[in-house]
Amino acid sequence: MEPAGGCVLISCAAGSHVNAHEIAAVLVSERVVACVHVMPVESHYHWQGALHHEPEFLIQAKTTIGQVAAAEALIKRLHTYELPGIDVVPITGGSAEYLAWIAESVGPAGTRCTDPDCGRNDPKLA
Repeated sequence: MEPAGGCVLISCAAGSHVNAHEIAAVLVSERVVACVHVMPVESHYHWQGALHHEPEFLIQAKTTIGQVAAAEALIKRLHTYELPGIDVVPITGGSAEYLAWIAESVGPAGTRCTDPDCGRNDPKLA
């Protein structure tokens, strides 16, 4: 199904409050996403042959399809996990005004975070 207004929801869990907020702050400040919600969650999963049950912090970001590659690259660069789970889900409906705000709030595709150190040691995060 085609995303409404070209908008998507990106979800990813982080292992700490600090890492989740670092990722959120950089995604928004670099205008790769329009907004981010960070919520505490409990996760159950298999990893390296063992069953895990851990507290995590769910990151949900709203952006456009054109910014997905930049968002994924930033998340991977800033994330503390060896293999962060990054899900991209099309937003198939919603308020037309809100979807327009998402599209207006992000930079044009491919114009943000091209520097390999983008988001690292950002003074705004100190």
